[in-house]
Amino acid sequence: MRDLENENLHKLVHEAQNTLCEEPFIYKPIKEDAIDSKLAHFINKKPLNMRSRMFFEREAPGVYRYNRKRVFMKLESETIVIRVGGGFLTIDEFVQIYCGGVEEQRKRITNMVYAGACQGNKDYKSFYFSQNNIENKNAP
Repeated sequence: MRDLENENLHKLVHEAQNTLCEEPFIYKPIKEDAIDSKLAHFINKKPLNMRSRMFFEREAPGVYRYNRKRVFMKLESETIVIRVGGGFLTIDEFVQIYCGGVEEQRKRITNMVYAGACQGNKDYKSFYFSQNNIENKNAP
């Protein structure tokens, strides 16, 4: 029982060490822009490991680049909403859906292949790795 506790504590320490950055990421807004100021407040109050995944670059008032996507933001009753598809998501919803990062998604899929519901399914593994190889060949 004690060994299991120690192992869990070691995992927690390792995760905490991996999430620390050398320099904390702080979003600095343009003061005249209300949306940018609200976005900065939202990002800067999040934990450090979340901040580094919320990489928004301002292009114009209300227009930002998030990873490779251009996103459009506006304020609705002091809440930032982001246009996604034909509708809008609040900033909280957007972060929850899109700020997991590509690497984190790949880790989840790999864990599912090796230890999850697909464990032992050779057809799924061969499909997954064939898709992964196609993706790597098409990468620039």
